[in-house]
Amino acid sequence: MAKYRRITEEQRTTANSTDLYSFLTSHGEQLQRHGSGYKLVYTENGQKHDSITINGNQWYDHKNQIGGGAIKFVENYYGSSYPEAVEMLLGFSSVPSSNITRVSNVNTQLPIRKEFKLPKANSDMKRVFAYLTKTRHISGDIVSFFAHKKMIYESLEYYNDKTTGEQKETHNVVFLGRDKEGTAKQANKRSIATYGKSFRMTVSGSDTNFSFCHIGTDDMILVFEAPIDMLSFITLYPADWQKHSYIALDGISERSLLQALSDYPHLQHVVLCTDNDEGGIDAAERIRDILYSKGYQHIGRATSHAKDWNEDLKHNYGEEYIPANVHPLKNAVANVVDEIEPQNDTLSPGFEDLLAEGLYTDIAALALDHSVQTLKLDDSTIDYTAMYEKLANRINKDFRAYREKGKPQTKIEQLTEQIKCAFKIGETDTCKSVAKRFYEIAQTAVSIEASMTLEMQQAQSEIIAETAVMTMGG
Repeated sequence: MAKYRRITEEQRTTANSTDLYSFLTSHGEQLQRHGSGYKLVYTENGQKHDSITINGNQWYDHKNQIGGGAIKFVENYYGSSYPEAVEMLLGFSSVPSSNITRVSNVNTQLPIRKEFKLPKANSDMKRVFAYLTKTRHISGDIVSFFAHKKMIYESLEYYNDKTTGEQKETHNVVFLGRDKEGTAKQANKRSIATYGKSFRMTVSGSDTNFSFCHIGTDDMILVFEAPIDMLSFITLYPADWQKHSYIALDGISERSLLQALSDYPHLQHVVLCTDNDEGGIDAAERIRDILYSKGYQHIGRATSHAKDWNEDLKHNYGEEYIPANVHPLKNAVANVVDEIEPQNDTLSPGFEDLLAEGLYTDIAALALDHSVQTLKLDDSTIDYTAMYEKLANRINKDFRAYREKGKPQTKIEQLTEQIKCAFKIGETDTCKSVAKRFYEIAQTAVSIEASMTLEMQQAQSEIIAETAVMTMGG
């Protein structure tokens, strides 16, 4: 019997304040930017839904008109009990065990630790094989390869039907993550049903430092969000596939990738193959930055033509598929950068006047001008126009949408402070350090303009959609 610790008020508060965007993307869910928050996009009964909006730790289901904090979301969306929901959120938040204490005045209890126990295996995997090869179009040879290595199997589990009370059996596909000694450490389970809401979860007690993977002999490892993405890619590009390494992150957490790179030091060339949508693009940039910070230099990016690699397979079979999505914020930033023009030898208002009028593109243009002019003080041979264009293009390259969590007003306050500090020249300052401060002003100004433009476009789209509904209703 599992031992329990009681849930303290501190634990409840910590769990309920979990950022739902980070939590959901780590579980492989698809979210699209929506105003200052996000929309959760999921498929149920073959239809795409996006009625749930996410903002920080809050959510609202516009279709069913319910909402609340993070705990209530996990209870409703994943069908978890209250203790299970708290456990999932605390596990994601990595709350230190020293913060978990016994109390006597709370009735709800939370397991100290769940034992990692694999779902019971079915006697065969006919259903899983049919699902992966017929529904998902994955090569039968690829499925057989991993099945023979005991990394894919079909589970046999039972549940009580809520309507009839009868006990029924259910079958799912299980993908195993093993350590370098071959011991099962992690398991990802997903539904093989072709109707109803798609179900997938990491088996309780899994060590998420490990995930479904194949380790080859050369120095390349290709990184995917989910096992089906990984298997789809191998199906699409089977030539000499076994010599390469592949790993499915079970979402977008980098933990299992970092463990694999540590366990297999011959892996030095990383190719990020996350989804070709907002969440996948953000994940690729975030993981790339982490890898660079750890000294890895050979990091590439491969993108599917459609949203993901399995959607590419569907397209090849002439089926309806989900197309790739342009990253709305990165696209907005690129548009703002395109509007920036050099200010050399032209009269223009100062930063304070532009800030008061909310002319953030002009602020960016002026800041880049100051940056280039400051660099020329140190090196008069610098070509103004070439350097200006180089810095403008660098804004695009340096922009990281995954870091953009603040609201525009917060960024405006940051910009105001940056402008004040830029003109405070200290004894240790160099031309390069001052030029960098002006470049950072340009970065912030571009981010503000892009975010505000995107919010305005989304608000207009909502008005148009509401007007269309009202017109149809009339």
